[in-house]
Amino acid sequence: MAMDPMAKLVMMANQIAQFFRSYPHDEAVAGIAHHLDKFWTPKMRETFRTGLLDVQDGVDPLVLEAVRTDTDDLARDPLAKVAAGTGENGGIVADSG
Repeated sequence: MAMDPMAKLVMMANQIAQFFRSYPHDEAVAGIAHHLDKFWTPKMRETFRTGLLDVQDGVDPLVLEAVRTDTDDLARDPLAKVAAGTGENGGIVADSG
């Protein structure tokens, strides 16, 4: 049986985070963001960001931070602006205003 595409992306993103975990925090976050931007296709990034609106459990906190702090994508991708905002419990929320 094939793995759900979002589950596979979460697994891959968490593997990237595991690789960068030994780096200083800011370098790890930047490294993850750079890796996603450089090696993932636009469709993979879009699917991942869209899926994060519904699924955050099981996603490494470094990955969530990397997605939120990717400023190049914030300028290009309106969904990344949604991902940049966090709710009371650190969850991603949409700006309804």
